Amino acid sequence: MIAYILATMLAASQAAPVKSDSGAEPAMEQFIALAEPALLSQAPNAKDVTFKWPYRLVASAAGDYTCGMVATNHGKVPQEEIWVSALVANEKVVNSQWSTWNGMLAWDCKRHVRSGKLTPR
Repeated sequence: MIAYILATMLAASQAAPVKSDSGAEPAMEQFIALAEPALLSQAPNAKDVTFKWPYRLVASAAGDYTCGMVATNHGKVPQEEIWVSALVANEKVVNSQWSTWNGMLAWDCKRHVRSGKLTPR
């Protein structure tokens, strides 16, 4: 299932950024308000997790997405880089992932940063 979703996101990201019926691009604050609860619902101890969202949203045929990172975990900075990503369409989270469960996510986010697809906010 995760491989299918990642493959869909990769295919959508490599195509021209044409919006389908995924709704209007949300403001970054709206995206964060939708994405963080979805990501926290997957965390075993969500109360001490803090995210940082350094990159702008990217439009794809499936919706708008970006990569973020876990800034703190249990009140401390994580020892390893933990990447997160969410895909929002029609004001709903379609997909949310953690690099701790999907090792390809960290690779893909870093690749998009290097290529300039993910640009700083």
